[in-house]
Amino acid sequence: MSDNNQPRNEASASLCPLSSQSEPDAASVSTTAASAAAPPTSPLAIPRDLPADTVHFGTDGWRAIIGEDFNTATLARLAEATARVFREDNPLGDKGDACPASPPCANTLYIGYDCRSNAGRYAVLVAAVVAEHGFDVRVCDSYCPTPTLCWSVARDPAAAGGIMLTSSHNPAEYLGVKLRMPDGGASPKEFSDRVEAALVPELPSAYERALSLAELAKNATPGQRATEIPVAPEIVFQDLVGPYLNELYTLVDAEAIRAAGLRVVVDPLFGAGRGYLAALLTALGVKVAEVNNTNDPSFAGLHPEPILPWIKGGLEQTVALGYDACLITDGDADRIGAGDAEGNFVNPHRILALLIAHLAAPAPAPAAPGDTPVPAPAAPTSRLKGTGRRVVRTFSGSNLVKRQCERLGLELTTTPIG
Repeated sequence: MSDNNQPRNEASASLCPLSSQSEPDAASVSTTAASAAAPPTSPLAIPRDLPADTVHFGTDGWRAIIGEDFNTATLARLAEATARVFREDNPLGDKGDACPASPPCANTLYIGYDCRSNAGRYAVLVAAVVAEHGFDVRVCDSYCPTPTLCWSVARDPAAAGGIMLTSSHNPAEYLGVKLRMPDGGASPKEFSDRVEAALVPELPSAYERALSLAELAKNATPGQRATEIPVAPEIVFQDLVGPYLNELYTLVDAEAIRAAGLRVVVDPLFGAGRGYLAALLTALGVKVAEVNNTNDPSFAGLHPEPILPWIKGGLEQTVALGYDACLITDGDADRIGAGDAEGNFVNPHRILALLIAHLAAPAPAPAAPGDTPVPAPAAPTSRLKGTGRRVVRTFSGSNLVKRQCERLGLELTTTPIG
């Protein structure tokens, strides 16, 4: 087994110790196309000629090879078009003030990025372009999972939306953009189509300044967080991950998890879940070994997709250590996979079915005053049954979810495409 699959030391037991967390030793390496495409003086993929219009959004965003279709010029043009569309939906006041009415209008754009080559610097380029449109810009001060950005947007009534620099589960040589709406959800096709229509051939007026700021910026990690750029006070860096992890901590039964004595391998596949899930589980009393967790933009040749064969190292380590499970996240930590104690892969559809079964299990009997247990009801009540709740899945969801709901007598709603 390679060194990249060896567990690191367990994280501190305090909750989300991210401000003091150090990165594992970085691998020596960026083999992406960006290295060849950018001038020697810049870490970024700067095209020699103005590129053709190659931005087309897919199911959830746009992605391309760094140094080819993904370059500073195309990214700046896309940021400009995105800012224009967000501004159309959130117009300025008559005097140019951003929030002319009550309640406050949505004028904040959140920007996040994953662990790919120079993703943090590209995020600053995007921030500088959209800030020219009067938006209050909040850039994550370290790489972050896409769900972190979504949650940050959704909880802020002043948020107009979010922009995530990621290429999700694609190989390391790719980078791209996901757009998020005020509710934190993915941009609908209608919004993405408007952004594509707003693209113009010319570079935005802020391009040269945005490029220089991106070159000044850090490619930030939890051990080396981004700091304010003195010449760009409009770009504010903010810890988005810490509050998100603390919120997750409150949503689970911490004492039950702590009492279980669990031992798990965490495999972030070199992606944006690196360090974060391990820290959260450690704070919950879980014994954690994390693999594939170095600061390596090449992902050691792995595709950050939680399927075989890319997850083989984590599954093997689980068996070797005699641990209970392996938990796996993809490149931007918005997709999951798992492995059992015997090294068998548990795909996301089975994970969802297990979660539904857990929620449908009999609810614990409430305790009476004085902590005196009360007898369990004759017909155990489910956490879902009788509450008016139901299970909602997307159209592409597995039929395993349908069969589980039928088995448990739960109402199931399938959302239409789009």
